[in-house]
Amino acid sequence: MLPPHLSASLSRRDLCKLSLAGALTTSVSWFDLLRAHAEQSAAQGRKPARQCILLWLGGGPSQAHSFDPKPGEHVDLIDTSVPGLQFSEYLPQLAQQMKHLVLLKTMNHGNFGHGDAVIWMQTGYKTRDGGVEHPSLGSRVAHALGQADAELPSYIVVDPSQAEGIYSIGAGHLGPRYNPLKVTTGQPIPNLQPTGDLTADDVVARAALVERMNQAFLQHNHSGVAAAHQNSLAQALKIMRTSKTRAFNLDEEPDKVQQRYGKDRMGRGCLLARRLIEAGVPFVSAHIVDGKGNGWDTHMEAPNRNKELFQNLDVCFSALLDDLHDRGLLDSTLVICMGEFGRSRNGVEHNNKMWTAVLAGGGLKTGQAIGHTGDDGKTLTEYRPIRPCDLFATVLKTLGIDHKQDYTIRGGRPVGIVDPSARLIDEVF
Repeated sequence: MLPPHLSASLSRRDLCKLSLAGALTTSVSWFDLLRAHAEQSAAQGRKPARQCILLWLGGGPSQAHSFDPKPGEHVDLIDTSVPGLQFSEYLPQLAQQMKHLVLLKTMNHGNFGHGDAVIWMQTGYKTRDGGVEHPSLGSRVAHALGQADAELPSYIVVDPSQAEGIYSIGAGHLGPRYNPLKVTTGQPIPNLQPTGDLTADDVVARAALVERMNQAFLQHNHSGVAAAHQNSLAQALKIMRTSKTRAFNLDEEPDKVQQRYGKDRMGRGCLLARRLIEAGVPFVSAHIVDGKGNGWDTHMEAPNRNKELFQNLDVCFSALLDDLHDRGLLDSTLVICMGEFGRSRNGVEHNNKMWTAVLAGGGLKTGQAIGHTGDDGKTLTEYRPIRPCDLFATVLKTLGIDHKQDYTIRGGRPVGIVDPSARLIDEVF
């Protein structure tokens, strides 16, 4: 007979299965069913992650040279810490971190152009789908998890690429309040301190005057532009006054830590992302590019470019995971590593049908690959397409955000926080 606390927590269907298992001595054991129930209960009781880092590999990283290589192609394969899963030889440190990773090997959206693909993978929607300017993932997280009294912005982009400006990826219909603060590693945030003869008291007095003028204007004019300006001013004053801006000063880190991440642009971007997470920022997007600002669009010199890029990514990404784990932040922080699409097997042409995105930490069921691209990366024996909206719904659920809710935009129109057709990637829970 089961203990009362167990029988009370099991459903009638579970109890019937257990009784049948005992009565008929079938292959279904009490222990198997109890273990499955315990795993389900643990998943339902999982604490949501509260912060997110997006490592954005703009341009389209080659899965064949990284997380989904195939024998006899362009790179040697190495074993990971998970039996049966292999990485490219360019990722030896990440191979040992596979226990913290989930590989989504069959990402798919069918869009070949960089511009539309970037928007799709940054917002979860096609370009202006339904005539709506959809917010980026970071803006959605800032809207849901950001605190009004926070001293730092809720969404920060590190080393924004040129594409960030070209494709105008921001808060969309959520409004400018949820646009990101864009910063560059190695450069201080400008205008934090008074200049010339101004003192800190002068700045406060002038800001108070502007605030009174804004308030008077808003009493008679319900202007979204004025409200956005008022919010921007308030946020700027918070940043000027808080000591948390120290998070942007990477020189405070011991040299050993800086060396571990790498002192190149990739490494410093990842280190800054960790410092901002530690300072309480809900969403940080680090654009991972090389020292010249070049991304992952490897049409030219693909073999050499992919080797260099992935060897550098191996260092900074694995350092980030180690650091988050050592500081007790990995379970509460979801890390996403992806670009707008992948590459053909030679790492040259665009691949929008099957490429790999990576999730890490976040309290997920890690150490697994989802989707199979066949033994040659072309002939599929098991194809499970994962769309951008499926990924977004899964990320939001991981962060404790209801992915089925609607926003209400101008005119009272409901718009889904993700595409209503989105399906959760249940295996990660």
